[in-house]
Amino acid sequence: MPKLGLSGDSDLLGNGFGGFVSVALAVRHGGLFDRLVLVDTGAAIPLQGKGAFRTMAEKVENGGMEAVLATALQRMFPDDFLAAHPAIAEERKASLRAAKPEYFAAACRALAKFDRRAELGTIRNPTLVVVGLRDTATPPALSHELAAGIPGAALVELPQCGHSPHIQDPEGFWQAIKPFLHLAG
Repeated sequence: MPKLGLSGDSDLLGNGFGGFVSVALAVRHGGLFDRLVLVDTGAAIPLQGKGAFRTMAEKVENGGMEAVLATALQRMFPDDFLAAHPAIAEERKASLRAAKPEYFAAACRALAKFDRRAELGTIRNPTLVVVGLRDTATPPALSHELAAGIPGAALVELPQCGHSPHIQDPEGFWQAIKPFLHLAG
C-alpha cells in the first residue's frame, strides 16, 4: 500500500477471496489503512466447504477454466438474477475464462487452508461486514462469525443479494457502505 502512495487514512474493501486477503492484511498490517469493509467473506472456510474448493482446483487443473464456469457463476449469483441478467453472466464468464487455471487452482487451495479466526480479535480497524443473505459461495454464517469476532464490527445484511452485491445491486450496496465510509452522494 505504501508503494502505491496510499496513506493510513485509506480504506480497504474486499469481497469474497479479496475479503479473505483483507482479513489477513488487517491482522498483520492494519495500521496501513483506516476502515475495513468485508463483503461476503470470512475468516475460514468451514470443514464441510473445504472439499468444494479442492474439487474446483482439480477440475480447473484437468479441464481448464471452462470446467468450473457454471459452478462459479452459480456461487456468485442467485439463479433468478443470472436468468434476468444474461449480459452480466456473460461478462463474468469472460472474466473467469481470462484467469490462469493454475492461479485459480492455487487460490482455491489457499482458501481451503486459510484460517484467521483466532486472530480476529486483534483487528483494530473500524470494520463493516456486508453480507448478501442469498450467498452460497460464502454462506452468511461466515460473515456473522466475522462481525462477532472483530471488536466493534458492524454487520449489514442485504436480503436479496448473493455473493456479489456490488454487481447484483450496486445502489443498495452503495447505500449500505456509504454511511460507514462517511461519504456523501
